Amino acid sequence: MTLETAIQENTQAVRDLIATLGANAYRKEKAVHDEPDFSTPPGTEHKTLPDPPKVEAKAEPVTENTDPTPDAPAGPTIDDVRAAALALVKAHRDELVDILSDMDAAKATDLPEAKWAEFIDRASSVVKGRAA
Repeated sequence: MTLETAIQENTQAVRDLIATLGANAYRKEKAVHDEPDFSTPPGTEHKTLPDPPKVEAKAEPVTENTDPTPDAPAGPTIDDVRAAALALVKAHRDELVDILSDMDAAKATDLPEAKWAEFIDRASSVVKGRAA
């Protein structure tokens, strides 16, 4: 078999494949477009429904919620304490150690919840330049 014969055979095989794929695509396209029409048969009219009866809405008095919101935090959180300690440790590490030792804690997360607000106030005063 010569190279020229092989090329001719492969060319013919590709043409046959293209023709087959094209015919299959045409059949699929035709099948999609030839779907039955399920709309109303000719001569049949759509019936319209009557308008729904009108209902008057009664206004209800608005009541104010006087209960305090339960999801409002009562005080600072541990995340606030961590943020204050982080801000203080960057430039004022010695003052941070002094504040924690005054409050009997080795690290900020060891502070009891009752002392969180005091720690945050003292830390922010040092960061702002005031004496602890």
